[in-house]
Amino acid sequence: MAEGLARASINKLEEKYIPRVAPNTAFVASEQYRSILPLLDVWGYEDNDKDIQDKGKFIYDKLVTANKDKPQDELTSILTNLGATKWNESKLERVYRYFRLKGEADKVLAYHGLLNKEIDELRGK
Repeated sequence: MAEGLARASINKLEEKYIPRVAPNTAFVASEQYRSILPLLDVWGYEDNDKDIQDKGKFIYDKLVTANKDKPQDELTSILTNLGATKWNESKLERVYRYFRLKGEADKVLAYHGLLNKEIDELRGK
C-alpha cells in the first residue's frame, strides 16, 4: 500500500514539474479549413494528402488572421491580386508561397525599421 501511495505521489510530481511536449494548440477543425480548398482547386482525394492539409491549414490560419469573418472573401481577393496561375503551378502552392514570402517580407521590413531607428540614434536625431 505504501508503495502504491509513493508511486502515485511520484507520478503527480512528474506531471507537475517535468515538462512534456505540448500538442499544437493551433487546431483548425477540418470542416473549416476544408471550406477554402475548392477555391484553391483541391478536389476529391487530394484533400487527404498530408502536405495539402498542412498547407491548407497554414493558409486558412493566415486568412483568419486577416479577416476573421470571411476567410473565403479574403482568399478570393488574394487570388484576384495574384492573377492567373501558370500551367505547372497550383493555386494552393501559389497562395502558400505568397503567405510565406509575405511573412519573410514583414520580418525584413521590421528589421529595416529597427536599423533605421538605430542609425537615427547614432546621428543624434
